[in-house]
Amino acid sequence: MLEQGTKTRSALKISDELEAIGAHDHAAFGWDSRAIGVDVLREHLDKALDLMADVVQNPTFPKDELERLRARRLANVQSEKNSPSSMSRNAQAAALYGRAHPYGHSLTGRMADIKAVTVAELSQLHRELFVPSLVTLVVAGGVTEDTLVPSLERAFGSMRGPSASAQPCRGSPRRRGPATGRGSSWSTSPAPLSRRSRSRRSASRPTSPIATRSP
Repeated sequence: MLEQGTKTRSALKISDELEAIGAHDHAAFGWDSRAIGVDVLREHLDKALDLMADVVQNPTFPKDELERLRARRLANVQSEKNSPSSMSRNAQAAALYGRAHPYGHSLTGRMADIKAVTVAELSQLHRELFVPSLVTLVVAGGVTEDTLVPSLERAFGSMRGPSASAQPCRGSPRRRGPATGRGSSWSTSPAPLSRRSRSRRSASRPTSPIATRSP
């Protein structure tokens, strides 16, 4: 939703401005991290940074765009229900971590939650997660520190927000006994083998890298 409109740009305007400089934007969100970035030629880096700064700091989460993406996400959830491999992965996560742990749920979401999410909730989540203390700027390509730092300061120097408070790590779920089946009627489906790894979550909230790659 970040790229679906800001205080000064509509989703279409953002797309048009990126296309005009030959830039490719991308975003990824997970349980532990969030990332938004752009690939762009060096000569257009300043323009790309301006766009990314606007997207990160001033999203408005337009209602019509929310409804469009809501419909798409609901279709994705339904598609998962028709996919044996997706159902297997989701059942595996629930068995390993339990429904009380974030990892025990599909990132695609649940029907009820997707239907209920509001613009106000998205705005509140943005205010909590996209603050300077949780953001890491990553730039790779043919640029030097001397020329890059002033550009970053100009684009993101006005970014403000409260310091994020540390959150306790989620404990490992209680171990359960092995699952056993009785009877001779078993359906054929994917059966991944897995085990829980050590917790990789720190005591503080995860950072949100804003990546920019410039050839």
